[in-house]
Amino acid sequence: MSKRKRTGCLPFSLRTGCISGILLIVATLITGVALVWGFRSVLDPVGNKANELMNAIKDGNAAAAYALMSNDFQSRVTADQFPALLSDMAAPTDWTFSSFSVNGTYGRVLGSVVFAGQRYNLTINLIYEGGGWAISGFNLGVRDPIGQLPLPPTPRP
Repeated sequence: MSKRKRTGCLPFSLRTGCISGILLIVATLITGVALVWGFRSVLDPVGNKANELMNAIKDGNAAAAYALMSNDFQSRVTADQFPALLSDMAAPTDWTFSSFSVNGTYGRVLGSVVFAGQRYNLTINLIYEGGGWAISGFNLGVRDPIGQLPLPPTPRP
């Protein structure tokens, strides 16, 4: 009787092909985890800042919303003028974010918002300044954009 040659890669085999395969799988897993962590560490702060803005508007707290605005926005609109920009809007009852993008120091959050039972498109633009993200402008779909800055186009995937 002849012995059959082993085929396949057993868990503790030291064959060259098996080691290469295992290293490739481990490298792929590490790369995937690093990419997910990297995207979350950039996109989460953008989404969190957008959510802070929506909560401040919902609570009718114009001062808290104004504090989230960028330096450029605050140089164009004073704290006394800001509540008038929000005065035409009912308090949002619900909002969802469907898209987050970051292009260098610019960020954009897209989604929808519900005012008085009607759903509208939502766009929140951000800029990275002073070690964190700040709102540079927003459009809640019910009026003209507020404080929008010209942004570079979001690259296509």
